[in-house]
Amino acid sequence: MVHAVFVGVSFIGAGTILKSSDETVVRYLTTAATILMAAGIEVSIALKQYMLGAGATVILILVNFLFGYLTRFISEKSDYESPYKRD
Repeated sequence: MVHAVFVGVSFIGAGTILKSSDETVVRYLTTAATILMAAGIEVSIALKQYMLGAGATVILILVNFLFGYLTRFISEKSDYESPYKRD
């Protein structure tokens, strides 16, 4: 039954991924991965694996924070105009 949860959530996550019209930029890939990871955390909590769920939550928050920082750092240091650059 758990596999049905992941298939359904993966379908929702795939719907969040957008590709630009010129096919050079893929956006919201991290959002899709975060949605899938959240489903994994929910399943671990439902199976009473509370420490696993808490640890995965901490890892998820840290990875999202670090990737956000890394994306901004790289876009500021390079000549490439990132679609994620904040004004």
